[in-house]
Amino acid sequence: MLATIHAITDQILMRRSIKWRGIHAQDDSFIDCQKLYLNWEKFIYQNQDKLVSGKKKAALIQQCISNLSSVKNKLNQTPWSIPHHLNPKEYKIFINDLDFYLMTCGILIKSCDVFKGFIANHDLPAQTSMLPQFSSNPKRVNQALSILPESKWRNMIFICRNHNKYLNELLEFEKHLDKAAPQTGLYILLHKIYTIWQTPFANQFEEDYKKSIIQNINMRLKGFSSFPEILNIQHRRLVRAIFARIIMYGEVTVGKMIPIYMELIQQLLAEYPMYIHSEILFFKKQEKHLNTLDSTKLRLNRMAHFHFDETIALLNEFKMTYPSFSTHQTFIIWTHNPKAFVMMIHNAINDGYVSLRGNNDIKPIIEFLYKFVKVKKQNNSGVLSKSSLLTYFKKANSGEL
Repeated sequence: MLATIHAITDQILMRRSIKWRGIHAQDDSFIDCQKLYLNWEKFIYQNQDKLVSGKKKAALIQQCISNLSSVKNKLNQTPWSIPHHLNPKEYKIFINDLDFYLMTCGILIKSCDVFKGFIANHDLPAQTSMLPQFSSNPKRVNQALSILPESKWRNMIFICRNHNKYLNELLEFEKHLDKAAPQTGLYILLHKIYTIWQTPFANQFEEDYKKSIIQNINMRLKGFSSFPEILNIQHRRLVRAIFARIIMYGEVTVGKMIPIYMELIQQLLAEYPMYIHSEILFFKKQEKHLNTLDSTKLRLNRMAHFHFDETIALLNEFKMTYPSFSTHQTFIIWTHNPKAFVMMIHNAINDGYVSLRGNNDIKPIIEFLYKFVKVKKQNNSGVLSKSSLLTYFKKANSGEL
């Protein structure tokens, strides 16, 4: 059966090389896709029974799927385009070849769906690689597809595409990408990881793994309705998470991303130098995590360790520009009566003289102040806890203080 599939594929590749022009509608030019699919479906279920009964090994089925995947890849070396200026007979052969291409995609989807429980994910082709790829404009593609008769494989492809969680996450990421101002550092990093995540996956394991990563990035992005040209500290975790993934899964152009990351992070650390230590620690942990990843299942950047070392070295250089900086937090101490402090701040908030990000809600302002200001207890036995300080402000709010 595979020999027949390969032979038909070679014929189609020959016809595609001349863009289906000058092909005569001979009997051997047409393919009975319905018959081929039914035979393959029968073959699938027969082998499923043999696997369950122990009469066949999963490795043999895996080789068969791998072989079929290579056929699909041959047909898909370049995305399919809808040819122009064909006469009715030539176009009819093209449509028949297109149906065979879609049927091959459907067979792969069906095979992986049935044998997924018997074969490991790293031995199965990625779901996105099983879907058809077109380079023509959508209108012309839809016109060609509308001529094809209804079939099991077309419905299967439609369902697979619409329920593909990875494609849905990538679509969500595209929406977030539109929020970043073009040519800014963040936009360049986002666009880089978008292009990395568009490249074909080696297997389903890699696809599932990277789906979880893009899902995590999407969750981080949901907190931002838009992105400023100059980032603030709220974006730090997002920027470094994206940059670390670019290092791990990017290509040789990753080196060009390091200056962009450093420019972004210097904007942040210039105002908040205390975060330099956690930044360095983060990349050291990411480098250790890299050693735990299985390179036989995931395509990793071969220069990843070098790029991590370079990033850490640059961050250490940046740390040296703050030689007097201490990791120990320094606080302003209020030693007068705590009630006096509370009334002073409370009145300033109510009068509109103190706000946080344009908001004058008391709780977030006090929680922010508590990071830098410590208020001594009335008996001088220590400092007030955050909850005790908030209680004072609640009493001031209610008029009980």
